[in-house]
Amino acid sequence: FGESPEYWMIPYSALLDGDRGKGYVYVTDDKETVSKVEVTIAGIQKENVLISSGLENHKYIINSGSPYLKVDSKIRIVE
Repeated sequence: FGESPEYWMIPYSALLDGDRGKGYVYVTDDKETVSKVEVTIAGIQKENVLISSGLENHKYIINSGSPYLKVDSKIRIVE
């Protein structure tokens, strides 16, 4: 996902339950199971959300199918 020193730019579709500068994103570090992490929203652009914190220690975000996931769901990566 897009990254800069100030924020990460993620697709709007990856953000869950955004409200008052906070939201949640599903992430995976092993490409097999998901975790739900709280993120701080720095701003919203047309189709992207700027995240200022919460993704520091994670490798991949889940961009598609997030509403159907829960913590520890098993996933299959489609590239």
